[in-house]
Amino acid sequence: MSYNYSEGLSPYENKGKVGLKEVFESEESVTKKVKELAEWVRSANHVVVHTGAGISTSAGIPDFRYDYHKCSRGFVLHEFSIIFYLNKSSYMSGKYLDVFNVLMLLPFVNRGPNGVWTLEKKGLKPEVNISFDDALPTKTHMALLELIKARKIHYIVSQNIDGLHLKSGLLRNYISELHGNMFIEKCNVCKRQYVRKSATSSVGQKCLNVPCPSTKVNGRACRGKLYDTILDWEHDLPEKDLKMADYHSSIADISICLGTTLQIVPSAIVKNLYNSQRSWTETTS
Repeated sequence: MSYNYSEGLSPYENKGKVGLKEVFESEESVTKKVKELAEWVRSANHVVVHTGAGISTSAGIPDFRYDYHKCSRGFVLHEFSIIFYLNKSSYMSGKYLDVFNVLMLLPFVNRGPNGVWTLEKKGLKPEVNISFDDALPTKTHMALLELIKARKIHYIVSQNIDGLHLKSGLLRNYISELHGNMFIEKCNVCKRQYVRKSATSSVGQKCLNVPCPSTKVNGRACRGKLYDTILDWEHDLPEKDLKMADYHSSIADISICLGTTLQIVPSAIVKNLYNSQRSWTETTS
């Protein structure tokens, strides 16, 4: 079950603010802001989306910080904690594409489970807890995929380990998964990665006692062992994913943050780096 991911991590005190409350806006306000966002996306040269647990709660996977979720067609602060960092001088007229209808898919969210760390503080566990194997991509995942295909979004940086971005059909070269992926295993010798149909049985980059199936150039077996790719609190981030996230974030004229409060390193650092280089506007709704 997805809750077991949190239970499998080492004890850690610095989890940031928990027990956050949802904020709702009127449909009129949401429509107005989505139209504005659509214009920004149309005119941008390089758009990066940062995603967190909030985009997967409607799939039945608990987030970490929020107190209670209910249905809303508005941009819920929990589901879509949207922060736009804008280089206002870089607006250019680009090829027109009606991204408004795609972006309007995002507000259609369902009730999701309460935050794991919020409940943990109360000595409780989530009532809704679907397995990673059974979880399906949400409308948010599918909308992001369509915008990637249309070349209106250029890269995704995700803190999620649920594998839903790749399940949606997103190609691996369009995403950095900073905290790992429950469906990807990695060899400790040749460093090759393997995508599985079922979620790994462990977290914390532990040995799965499965031999690497790859062979060397000379035809000999690799002799390495496969490990899960899920980071524990003090683990180093995957070098390639972090490098690509840093690169795309540094050249983005718009970064859209969905379902994340950006409290945990390195996402908080990426935000601060962007703030130091760009003029920016924050919009939450």
